[in-house]
Amino acid sequence: MSRPAQYRDSAILDNPRGETRRDEDPPGPRTPTHIEFRLLGPLEIHVDGHEVTPSAPKLRQVLALLLLRRESLVQTSELIDELWHGAPPPSAIPTLQTYVYKLRKILGSVGANVDIRTRTSGYVVHAPDAVVDVSRFEICVDRGIREFTSGELECSVSRLGEGLSVWRGPALADVERGEILAPLVARLEEERMRALEMRIEGEIRLGRCEALVGELRSLTVDHPLHEGLHAKLMLALSGAGRRYEALDVYRSLRDTLVRELGVEPSTEIRAIHQGLLMSGPDEAEPAPAAPRRGYGSPVRTPAQIPPDAPHFQGYGGELRTVEGCFPGKGADTAIRVVSITGMPGVGKTALAVHAAHRLRGRFEDGQLFARLGGDRADPVDPGSVLRGFLVSLGVAAEQIPDGLEERAKLFRTCTSGQRVLIVLDNAASADQVEHLVPGGPQCGVIVTSRPHILHDSCVVSLHGLDRSDAIELFKGIVGERRVAREAREAEQIVRSCGGLPLAIKVVGARLAAVPGLPLASISRELCNADRRLDALRFQGLDLRARYHSSYMHLHVQEAGLLRLLSILPENVFTAERAARLLNCSVEEVEPLLSSLVENRFLQVWEKAGGSEVLYYFHELIRLYARERMKRENGGRAAGTPR
Repeated sequence: MSRPAQYRDSAILDNPRGETRRDEDPPGPRTPTHIEFRLLGPLEIHVDGHEVTPSAPKLRQVLALLLLRRESLVQTSELIDELWHGAPPPSAIPTLQTYVYKLRKILGSVGANVDIRTRTSGYVVHAPDAVVDVSRFEICVDRGIREFTSGELECSVSRLGEGLSVWRGPALADVERGEILAPLVARLEEERMRALEMRIEGEIRLGRCEALVGELRSLTVDHPLHEGLHAKLMLALSGAGRRYEALDVYRSLRDTLVRELGVEPSTEIRAIHQGLLMSGPDEAEPAPAAPRRGYGSPVRTPAQIPPDAPHFQGYGGELRTVEGCFPGKGADTAIRVVSITGMPGVGKTALAVHAAHRLRGRFEDGQLFARLGGDRADPVDPGSVLRGFLVSLGVAAEQIPDGLEERAKLFRTCTSGQRVLIVLDNAASADQVEHLVPGGPQCGVIVTSRPHILHDSCVVSLHGLDRSDAIELFKGIVGERRVAREAREAEQIVRSCGGLPLAIKVVGARLAAVPGLPLASISRELCNADRRLDALRFQGLDLRARYHSSYMHLHVQEAGLLRLLSILPENVFTAERAARLLNCSVEEVEPLLSSLVENRFLQVWEKAGGSEVLYYFHELIRLYARERMKRENGGRAAGTPR
């Protein structure tokens, strides 16, 4: 499990027993050094201009996987599967620990911003974006896409070209790829091709057609079945006044597709061809490409994802994990499902929406969104959600069947062969989600839920923002100058919010609504533990209400234990401590603790000595549980004399 945010008693949590793992070196002095990780081509590590890349194949695999999933937990089981393809030797774990030890030695002289941290069930690499070429590429492409969308073509072409210049060849060209690395590399190659196509399209729109012809001819030779590149070559030739050459490109592509695959060119490229045939000798621009058409043929492609959060911050590693689960075309035959879980207010919906906006280019046939009401007593009926989805996909209302199973079958039919992204927010159960999964392997699904409900999905667990991301989110809402004037109070505010984005947004909204209100006044409110949850409520945003909706789903024994745990003086405790509190056996209390973990009221943190499990109680949830305890005891905390 990922480490709780810095604001959650990190001094206690970092090493509750004062022990070290066998694959960890004791901390020692480090000399600040420049380092660069290169993955977009042959794998290379450069330290102060000198290459220090390990030569052992499995060591390179471990390093590559950790870097591609940096800032997020890589499970030990995933590393073992990657290295030994499901058939590990008896010595797999100590061997893996040796690999990690050797990687730490290589990075031993690097500054504290780059390191490999051991967690209970795996490892996390921390490395700034600036030292990893994949990050630099992704940042440039993300900005280039935004500039392209807003019509800033010159800036977009320059930015995309800058990102593409980082590539030195196929990603991880000299690293063996197992079942975990392969889809991650496929995603990178897909992103590279998408950025290349967008850069070329921008240059065509800027009228630089003649200069593109040579590059596009080379690309179509390397990718003889890639219709998108052939389409752009036709457009570039036409824009350069070489219409008959463009027609010849179409004839050559059609012959190749029919001979190799037994299929005709796509609707889009046939529309370009038709436009060339219909244009006169002096007309350079072909007709626009036709949109893709699915089963229902909607008048407009559905784009239902809510607006992205204007101040989204943090969760960089988790975001890369979500995006890495959707490698693009031709990945495999199974649909990809990502499950984002976490406690109330931790930012599950915000991450899902932000990721969906970044993924839109891979799902050009539409994006569907539904709120499933998992925190309500009566969650949304999947049949009604399916009806809305089918109408959005172009199915006439009178053609939609009445039964849930029949609607689900029709939905799978409509999405077969399409690239559609479905975002299901606040799911209640696996049964509710089951009927909303589309039919085609090129589709994708992102599900948010508080407990983990989907066992065949890629699970991304959120635990809160770290200090720097929390401050940046607060600055984005309140204003950088205002935060700079009262920096100490700002630090205290985000610390009191426990790294929860919702709590920070509530406080930020209160301050933004009253520009003259000092941060110190809000800070004083939040320092009062008995009133803190009152301060975290504003204009429909209410952290206490989120906790309460989850609390009402607990069994009476689970709710009772949650209340009792709030009187413990510490946030970290063992099952034995909880058993003494209940005056029962560990065997009796452990199922209740597991249920509270499953419902995200508690977190499992560190295993001490390989056997004892520590549980962590987030401070704001603890305050809510203490409120419930006082209410059950007529306004008095447990143990208070009557």
